[in-house]
Amino acid sequence: MKPIILAFLLSFISLTSAAQHEQDFVTHYMEQYGDKEELSRLTVSPSMIKAILKIEDCKEDPEIESFLRSVRSVQVLTSILTKHSGVHYERVEKMVAQNTGRYRMVIEQGRQKMFARYRGKSIVEVLMFMDEKDNFLLVDITGEMTENQLQSIINSRK
Repeated sequence: MKPIILAFLLSFISLTSAAQHEQDFVTHYMEQYGDKEELSRLTVSPSMIKAILKIEDCKEDPEIESFLRSVRSVQVLTSILTKHSGVHYERVEKMVAQNTGRYRMVIEQGRQKMFARYRGKSIVEVLMFMDEKDNFLLVDITGEMTENQLQSIINSRK
C-alpha cells in the first residue's frame, strides 16, 4: 500500500509543479515567431504593478484597484512592421483556435477579440488581440481574476 501512496504523491507533486510553470501565451508565441526583429514586447512586472497601485488615481477607483491587485503580469506585443500586422493577427487567431479547451471567447468585435483562460472559477489569463489599420496588438494579462473584475474592466471601455 505504501508504494501506491508514494507513487500517487510523486505524480501529484509533478502535476502541481507543471501547473505552476504553465507558459503564458505571449511567451509561447515569441518562442515560435519572435526571432524576427519586427516584434516589440513590453512586460509590466509585479513590482511595476505595485508601483501603479500607489498612484492616487488608482486608489480613487476601487474596481481598477481590485483588478490590478489580482494581476501578476501584463505583456504587450506589437508588430513594428505594419505590413506583417495581418500575419501576426492570423497566427494568434490560429494558435487560440488550436487551444479551444484552454481559451474561451469573451468578446469579438470585428478584428478585436478577447479570450479568457480559466482555472476553476478564476480567470488566470486574459488575451486581447487586434489588427486595425495595419497595427497588430496582443495584450496578455496573467493573475487570478474574477468574472466580475473582468466585466467591470470591459464595461469601463464603453
